[in-house]
Amino acid sequence: MRALLLESVRELRLHDLPKPDIGAHDLLIRVKACGICGSDVHGYDGSTGRRIPPVVMGHEAAGIVEEKGSAVERFQVGDRVTFDSTVSCGRCPFCRRGEVNLCEKREVLGVSCADYRRDGAFAEFVSVPEHIVYNLPPEFSFEHAALIEAVSIVVHAAKLTGIQPGDSADPDLIPTLRHVTDGGPDIAVEVVGLQKSVTTAIESVRRGGTVTLIGNLAPNVEIPLQTVVTRQLRLLGSCASAGEYGECIALMEQGAIRVDPLISAVAPLNEGPAWFDRLYNRQPDLMKVILQP
Repeated sequence: MRALLLESVRELRLHDLPKPDIGAHDLLIRVKACGICGSDVHGYDGSTGRRIPPVVMGHEAAGIVEEKGSAVERFQVGDRVTFDSTVSCGRCPFCRRGEVNLCEKREVLGVSCADYRRDGAFAEFVSVPEHIVYNLPPEFSFEHAALIEAVSIVVHAAKLTGIQPGDSADPDLIPTLRHVTDGGPDIAVEVVGLQKSVTTAIESVRRGGTVTLIGNLAPNVEIPLQTVVTRQLRLLGSCASAGEYGECIALMEQGAIRVDPLISAVAPLNEGPAWFDRLYNRQPDLMKVILQP
């Protein structure tokens, strides 16, 4: 099969690799669309330490069931599907409580780090366990389905934070925030993970407010502890998603969440290296690029 292999730092090349094996409870998916995530771009240059070459990246994907394992019951060959980026074990205490994003043995598609290596979906085929797979409605495009993973992270964080109608969360500068929200917004959601943006989020919320941290571009940042303590702020970490895919599919199908404006380009897999370069060099007006194996 054709696959985009990260051979070394900033070296992506199209290779002919063996088709992935599947176990009794696995599905072999023919990938129809896979989005380039910001974490892939940062992993591309080795800065995160979570894309150690060689590895096939890609975890925002959708496709068609090509083969199914002998014990698979919920899916048939030809089904249109998407799948979680987190490969949970389904057996540990966290999985049994439904906290699959905290699985003790979790892996992430397209990630290669010190603990594990699992090839992802910048390829014609990818193998995934049945329990992380979701059916797509007939009219749901594969390109839109490739953004379900990103949407699920936002939906998970919103549920975890407890955002309610009437809560304020304005992205402007701190003085403006405090002026228009009478002391600051109730909630700030930080999705980058750099010192400046984390500090800004903490400084912006009202007394007793909540800061939810999703981004982790930098593995360590300093926290303005006195601000957190004296203003009695609540800091929450939000990791990936925990089974919100079905909810996200419904929200997108209903039009409550629209991803069309986020898609900057759709391109064949062999153009992947060029698009990675453009994203890495921060080409203006580029948001989400979808590759089609």
